[in-house]
Amino acid sequence: WLGGGQIERAYNLVQRILRRDEQNAPALCVLADLHVARLEFSEALKAFDKALAVRPDGETYFRRSQVHALNEDFNAAARDMNRAAEVGLSQKLPDRLRRYRQLAAVLDQVFESLALRTRNALREARATPDEPSLGNRTLLLVNSVRAFQTYLDQIDVPDPHRRSHNERALAVNLLLQSVLGIQRYVQDRSAETAADADLLQVEAMREHAVANQLFGKEIGR
Repeated sequence: WLGGGQIERAYNLVQRILRRDEQNAPALCVLADLHVARLEFSEALKAFDKALAVRPDGETYFRRSQVHALNEDFNAAARDMNRAAEVGLSQKLPDRLRRYRQLAAVLDQVFESLALRTRNALREARATPDEPSLGNRTLLLVNSVRAFQTYLDQIDVPDPHRRSHNERALAVNLLLQSVLGIQRYVQDRSAETAADADLLQVEAMREHAVANQLFGKEIGR
């Protein structure tokens, strides 16, 4: 039902199951997935927390890690990935491929969100360079992109997806350089600095598109 888009029907069914057994860990995990589909990340985390209190297994930690990443809490996402490995995750190649392919969709969403924030930050810096809060908000964006880059480096990447992942990492590095350029522009107001930041952001998007093309070939799409 979730795959078929019948989210509300699935949600009602899971709620009925949980009314009979509120500690049903598989049902709690499905509930978390439904909350993610509805972009209710805080509720998804609560559902995963309850599932892990009942059954602390590696797959559930891994799935909660993805929600933390969508929420741009990359430190929590990395902690959950490490905890998943400690508790135990199958290292068979089909399982590693499945997990990475699930995670790739999350990485795309996070990158696109950060890229949009970068474009908006540059546009605002050019339009209202004297805005008092601009420097602090740009610093927060720098920290977010840098934390995403660190998180990306910690992901278990199966060999068949190494090329596309390296392109993703390059795209994120270019995005970070763009945001650092915006930070410099806020300080020096140089048109050349702004132009460089704009070009780096465009290059980041181009590399991300290359990563997606490679990933599509890797999965036979």
